[in-house]
Formats: sequence, C-alpha cells, structure tokens
Amino acid sequence: MSKRTKRINLIFEVLLWAFSITIIYPIFMVFITSFKEKREASYLSVSLPREWKWENYAEVWEQGNVLQTLGNSLFITILSVLLLILIASMLSYCIVRRDTPFCQGISKFLTFGIIAPFAALPTMQLLRGMHIYGTRFSLVLIYGAMYLPFSSMIFSSFIKGLPRELDEAAVMDGCRGTKLYFQIILPLLKPVIATVGVLNFMWIWNDLQTPIYLLNSSDKWTLPLSVYNFYGQSELEFGLCRYGDRLHSGSSPVYFRTEICGFWYDCRGSKRIERMTMKERYCGKWESVKKHRIPQWYEDCKFGIFIHWGLYSVPAFAPRSWELGEVEVNEEWFTNNPYAEWYYNSIRLGKGPAYEYHVNQYGKDFAYEQFADLWKAENWNPKEWAALFKEAGAGYVVLTTKHHDGFCLFPSKYTDFHCGNRGPMRDIVGELTEAVREENIRMGLYYSGIIDWQYANDPIVNEEDEIYNSCPTAEYADYAYKQCCELIDTYHPSVLWNDIGWPKQGEYNLPYLLAHYYNTVEDGVVNDRFNGLYKGYSTKEYKQGKTSRNEKWEMCRGMGLSFGYNANEGNEHLISARNLISLLVSTVADNGNLLLNIGPKPDGTIPEEQAKRLRVLGKWLKVNGEGIYKSRCSQRKMRRLENGVEIRFTQKDSREYVFLDNLPEGQVEFALEGCAGMPEPLASHITVEKRVENGQEFFRVSGYKQDDYTVVLKF
Repeated sequence: MSKRTKRINLIFEVLLWAFSITIIYPIFMVFITSFKEKREASYLSVSLPREWKWENYAEVWEQGNVLQTLGNSLFITILSVLLLILIASMLSYCIVRRDTPFCQGISKFLTFGIIAPFAALPTMQLLRGMHIYGTRFSLVLIYGAMYLPFSSMIFSSFIKGLPRELDEAAVMDGCRGTKLYFQIILPLLKPVIATVGVLNFMWIWNDLQTPIYLLNSSDKWTLPLSVYNFYGQSELEFGLCRYGDRLHSGSSPVYFRTEICGFWYDCRGSKRIERMTMKERYCGKWESVKKHRIPQWYEDCKFGIFIHWGLYSVPAFAPRSWELGEVEVNEEWFTNNPYAEWYYNSIRLGKGPAYEYHVNQYGKDFAYEQFADLWKAENWNPKEWAALFKEAGAGYVVLTTKHHDGFCLFPSKYTDFHCGNRGPMRDIVGELTEAVREENIRMGLYYSGIIDWQYANDPIVNEEDEIYNSCPTAEYADYAYKQCCELIDTYHPSVLWNDIGWPKQGEYNLPYLLAHYYNTVEDGVVNDRFNGLYKGYSTKEYKQGKTSRNEKWEMCRGMGLSFGYNANEGNEHLISARNLISLLVSTVADNGNLLLNIGPKPDGTIPEEQAKRLRVLGKWLKVNGEGIYKSRCSQRKMRRLENGVEIRFTQKDSREYVFLDNLPEGQVEFALEGCAGMPEPLASHITVEKRVENGQEFFRVSGYKQDDYTVVLKF
C-alpha cells in the first residue's frame, strides 16, 4: 500500500471517528442523565451523577405503563410490516410481470402516492364505516395505506431484475398462481424484504402523530405516545424523561409535543382523542406560567385555616408588642418580635424578652434544635382537627411544612431534620392532608422559601437587607427547590403558599418550579411572595400589605398577635368573635379571602379559646354563608351610617347581599338605593319592614340579637 493511500485511509478513519463521536455523545449523555435526579439532570452534561437514581427506571416503568404500551407498539408495528411486505410484494410482482397499460397506470398512481399519501383519507372513512376506527387494527390498516406506495416501488425495482425465464420454467414444471409466487419468487426477495421491513419498522415504531389521531383510549397507546404523555407530566423530572426517551428510540428524544393547524392534540388519557384545545401545559418560562388563572374554587370558598405548628410551639413565647404593620420592621421590631414562630431568631439576638425568657427557662447553652426532642405531639388527632375546620366552615387549610427554623413536618429525603426522625415521629403533613381531604376540604402547604436558619449565618435584625440575604448560598437555593418539588409530587397541594420571598441564587428556577406545580395540580394556586417576580394572588398580613378590590387577595393573621402558639397571650389578647366575623365580611366584600391562623399547643391540641372562635364563626356561616360562599365583589363600596353601622355588599348571580355590621341594640333603619323588592333576612328570627318617604325607600331591621353579630339581607 502506497504512502498516499495510507494517508487517505488515515484521514477517512479520523473522519469516521469524529462522526461516530457525534452520534455516541448524545446517546451517552441521555444514558448518564437517566440516572440523575431532576435538578442535576437539568444541566444536561456528561458528568457522572452525584447520586445514582436507579429508582428512575422503576418509576418510569410503573408510571409510563411501559409493558402495555410496548406490547401495543410491537403488535401494531410487526403486523403492519408483515401486511406491507405481503401486499406490496404481491402487487409489485403483478405490476411488473403483466406490464399492461392498466398496470403501468397503477404504478404511476402508487408513485404519486409516495409524495401525497392520499389513500389514508378514504381508509379512515372506511374504518368508520366498519366501526373499527380507534382500534389498534385500524392503525395497522392506515399504515398499510400510507407506506404501501414506497414499499411497492422498492419491490418493483428489485423484481424487474429477476429474469422472466424463472417464471416460464416454473410454469412448465406445473407451478402456477400463488404457488409460483410463494415457492419461487418470494424466497428470491429476501434482500428487499429485509430492506422494506427495517425501513417500515423504524418509521412505524417511531410514529407519534398517527396514533394521536386514531387511538381513542390510553390502553391502546403505543410507546411513543406513552413517552409523549410521560414527558408532559414530568417535564421537570429530567432523569425520568431521559429514560423514557431511551425506551422509545434508544438515543435522543424523538417526539414530545405536536401542534397541527393551531390545535394541540391531547394524549393524556382521555377516552376520546379529537381535535381540541388541550389543557394548558406550562413550561419553565415566565410568559407561560403567567397565563395561569386563579381557579374558581379559590374564588368561591372565601375562608381558610392557617396552621403554624412546630418546634417553636414548645417554648411558646413572644412578647405582646404590636400587630405587623403598626410600626417599622427594624431592630426594635425584631428584638420585641410578637411572632412566637420567630423564637429561634429572637434568642440568637442575645437580648430582648424572648432571649431573657429562654435563658431563665432553659439555660443559655440550650440549643434551639433540642426542642425537637421535647416536641411529642402526644395528643394530636388530625381527624379531630379536620372535623373542627369543617365545623368552622373552612374551604381550605394551609399548614406550615417548614418554617424559618428549618424543621420539616414531613419526612423529607433532603434532610434529617424532620418529624419522621425526631419529635412526633409521624408524617404530620401526610396525616393531616388525608384527614382534611376526607372532610372535602382543600389542602394547601406553606413553605419558608427564603429563610432557613439551618443555612443562615447571622440573626436578622432589620428587614430590607438581612431577610433577603439570610441564606445567600446556591446550596440552599437548590435545597429549597428540591423540597418544594418534593411537596408538590408527594401531596399535590391545592395552595402553594411561599413565605416572604425566594433565594436570589435560585430565581432562575422559579418558572420551572411553578410550571411543575401547575402541571401537577391543574387547579392549584400560589401567593405573591416571590421577590416581585410572580403573583397568583396578593397577600395582606395583619396591617401590612396593599390590596385592591380589582384583584384577588388574601388576608392572613393569627388569632392574637402571633401565628405560632404563644402561651403569653390570654383570651383577652385574641380577636373577639364579633371582630372576627366583621373581618371575614369586610375581606370578602372587598374581593378577598380570609386565611385565619390557629397555633396548636405542643401536645397537638388546639387552645380552647381559639377553637371556640372557630365554632362561633362556623355557626354564623351556617346561617349567613349564602352571602359569603361563591359570592363576588359588588360594585357598591362600604357605607357607614351616622350611628356607626357599616353596610357592605356582595353579589351572586342576580342576587345582592347586604351585610349590616356594628348594629346597635334594638333596631336600625337605613336608606338604600338601587335594590329592588323586599329584602329577605337570612336569619329567620329577624324582621324587615319597608317604608317610602319622598320617593326614597327606608328599611327597618329588628329582632336581631347580640350573637347575630352581622345581619345579612338578601335582595
């Protein structure tokens, strides 16, 4: 071999290796990524996993229904290929050997069919007439119509090369008709059969669009269709999706999403697949997640229960200072913080009432984390809680899953600092979620996104700088992201309530997190505490926060000055039943929801003073809830009469509801314009009289009692 030849061979070898690497690289990357957890997999690198997630394979096998869809794909593909080989080969043999004008016309017709597979459309109509449209066999027939022209062209080209003398010799030996074809011609077609079989197998196996049109039930899905569906459901589960890709094609992703003529095609388990606007699927972009709208259930329910319960419930101490919003949130605020759930931060300041209490009660060297061994929740009964919430008339519940102290009320796989390892030794989130949903109440979850004192360096002494920089590491941002996904995937919360903000180092991941949430919980809703980047609904906390009647908002507050249980607060420090009902009415009338907090004791019981107020509210709602639930904000704003009576309005359908608050003893009379007819009091013992004076209508309300609190009239 000459030197020139060797050089040419070397160049070709290098080029082949380079080409091979470009093919092998994505395959290897997909393979490695399939073993990574979702956060790590999002970077799409060839680095080895930090933790090998073998369970990805098991999860995809189970959730993707791999065995059934694999069987469907094999059935459809193999049967289609066999049918194509048989029909195309026989048709091609007849066309080539007869060589009549008619056969030549058929040949040209089939050639044109390669460019435009027109045979598929009449085949669909035929299938409908035969009542087999939507079955697996109907898909086989469609593939036969689509790929027959190309397969026939390949067979015809090969058969033309077979000498006619073979046919003549066989006829002379008595071999005619189908016997001639199967015994003489077909064995000679092995090379072209292999070619046609491989090509059609590949095309049919990887096809997605045709099954979308034809298969009307998920139990008939092919593997590509199942992969498409799984990818849509697990957009952020990158490791799982990569494994699904490999099941499908053995390498890189093939098909995931299809848009035809401006319409999406839904293939996520509907009984009938047809042209329709698909349920919104969200991707990790702000413009996508911001399309989400507040669900109707949240607009309708009006009242929810907030629960702050954790290690801070053990010391249960905070000074009785101010409501949030009454004073500037500065060093003085944090030193005299009225929130018992901020106990960890308060004692780390080294001064103030909470620090002095801690030193006197537990000693200077007693670490906050030691409360985890003192918190037993020995009397906790989640079903009793749920029954009380039902009695109170709550439509949803929001539980703190992890407050600023970092202790998790669920068995998180990302930390050992949780209630499954220490303290109650129970899945508090899981047990309460189950109990609440049994009462047909929505379950929401709170998460402290921006603060975790297990990751923080210094105590917080002012709001502006130190709150938003309390956990300044990418490690914590990654941790918060993982835990939120964990909560979403495990408990499917109807409300995702993030507190204060989100780690700046993880802001880029927020649209992915929200997209994952909305794709998992279609009618879920989130609040506005995401560094000003996103708002599901606005929040107001005590007297802090701005709201508008033109948008949905939520009022949250504790029974007293604290959210967490504060043994330093007595009954006289809690909101009165009258003021509580007034707060609910004023909130709903201004287009808000009331999220009222309870702070359970460390043993798991709800303080009787708090439970009593919930029962009073529930009793009032049983009588007057018609004007609260499912109502909407009226165009009428609050009116205050000279005697101090406040009049508020809601509306529902064609009805208008009038709320009379701060009623004096005896009776009240007021003028009201624009309300037609005679009002009907929702409480049966209350009477209403109407008189007209100078063309103006006056209404006199009497018979109400002190425990009616706020009287409701229906027009």
